Amino acid sequence: MKHRIQVRQILHKEESRLALTFPFVFEISDLVRQIPGRKWSNSLKLWHIPFDTPREALQSTFASYDLMFCPEPNSCTGQSLPEAHDTAIPVSQTPIKRQLDHCDHPSVRIDLRSGLLRIFMPYDAERIRFLKTLQRAFWHPDHKCWIVKGTLENLDLLIDKFGLDAFQDGLSKIRHLLQASLQPKGVISIRKFILDSNYLMVDLDWDRKPIGLIKQVPGRRYHKGERCWLIPSTGNAVACLELICKRENYQLIKDIEDQKLRLSPNTSPKKPDPKWFTGLSPEELVILEEYADSLFRQYYSYNTIKTYVRYFKHFLKNTGTAQIQQIGKGGLINYFDIWVKKGVADSSINQVINAIKYYYEKVLGRPKMKFDWARPRKRTRLPEVMSRGEVRQLFSQVKNPKHLALLMTTYATGLRASEVTRLRLSDLSPERGTLRVIRGKGNRDRTVMLSPELWQILSAYIASYEPQEWLFEGRNPTEPYAVRSLQSIVQQARKKAGLRKTISTHTLRHSFATHLLESGTDVRLIQELLGHANIETTLRYTHVSTKQLSKVVSPLDDLMADWRGKKAQ
Repeated sequence: MKHRIQVRQILHKEESRLALTFPFVFEISDLVRQIPGRKWSNSLKLWHIPFDTPREALQSTFASYDLMFCPEPNSCTGQSLPEAHDTAIPVSQTPIKRQLDHCDHPSVRIDLRSGLLRIFMPYDAERIRFLKTLQRAFWHPDHKCWIVKGTLENLDLLIDKFGLDAFQDGLSKIRHLLQASLQPKGVISIRKFILDSNYLMVDLDWDRKPIGLIKQVPGRRYHKGERCWLIPSTGNAVACLELICKRENYQLIKDIEDQKLRLSPNTSPKKPDPKWFTGLSPEELVILEEYADSLFRQYYSYNTIKTYVRYFKHFLKNTGTAQIQQIGKGGLINYFDIWVKKGVADSSINQVINAIKYYYEKVLGRPKMKFDWARPRKRTRLPEVMSRGEVRQLFSQVKNPKHLALLMTTYATGLRASEVTRLRLSDLSPERGTLRVIRGKGNRDRTVMLSPELWQILSAYIASYEPQEWLFEGRNPTEPYAVRSLQSIVQQARKKAGLRKTISTHTLRHSFATHLLESGTDVRLIQELLGHANIETTLRYTHVSTKQLSKVVSPLDDLMADWRGKKAQ
């Protein structure tokens, strides 16, 4: 039996095309894919080809089938459904048939579903341009409709455009639901805390929901004496609480007109890079923006945010928005196996896992996820360490006093590059011989020693350069010194010194820890100075310390000593 292929003219997206209508057969679909310029229409559920395709070319391509050309656009019958759809259930009752019937219907229908307004209508370029101007408008490929954010503003614009008939007598109910969603779920107020000006007092209903919102503000704490919740009196903490209340539909009352908010020292001046969100569909864009906002609210470092967003974006595009919330552990393990097959580093795979776990545990608020899957064994790498002579050789090549002070501070304190560049003058305590690190890696504070030699160097530097706020100012005095510039200083000094080792700014930190260990400093104290959360990280330096290795006598030395003794006899 020959299958019939109908060819008719259609107007698709303001362009004349030839529509191909045929029963679902794999062989015919493969032949259609060979035609140049062929496209599949999700809305019409058919293949269409360029209007100027020669008839002879179609006849030769489909020589084994019954090819029927329709002279008029509407003279052909509709598309035949595959035989698999012909079941005992009436076709008119299936969801697919209802959607297709509705898409072909010339009228417009608008309803409200899960706080979103859905617009069902046939393709019209002018109407689509209008819908794209509304808040959060995107096309839903599964429901075959346009979706916009459920707001009263969007509702009024849709009424002006499509009229009251598009709502099918449901306009009053939709407006009532939207107005009800605008009513705040509760009230949270903040005011001045008399006992400590560094905090603001929070007044709220003693319930699990509002207390959970306050716990999302970084730096919040509970005051047992006053039996109240406090948040830091910083602009970032207040702004964070405003975003949380707006998202959860809570009313925030601020009674802090006379309260001067402090600057938060831990806020990164950087913002999300627009390049992170390129190449995404509207649905994917909403998810990724929420993911990035959550990382910024939790005060993760900018580099960590950039890495997590990059890995989660790959996972989002690989999984799809329709499956991302329903995917199980088996699907996640299969996704991790993709990275293993690519042969990427074990540390990168662990970052992929952590980035995905953050979305499900922190953004969606699900319980902690455990996988019955063996993570790649992490390679144990020993840190690169310079000898004291190599450190002197490196410093001798730096002629700029400010650059030399930077490198010496890094080596004398063991700080990370991001920590030493963000030191403030107020962090120095020469009387106590200490230096304070505010919100280092992991958002932790710590105190390190300020040696007399380092203070003498810094005193001369401060008298010469006269910094105002930051100890090491960047080109803009209101901003700290750039980490990339510090790394460049180390590389230039390494080349001038002729050192062949792979040296970076972090090598000075490794050398600081190793030299302290060789001097007999307790490893626990070194852990506190370095700011390591785990003692195992600090114990790596015991493997590179030469103090004990130098005491070990090689068996070759014993052998050669005995040999020389026998030859002398």
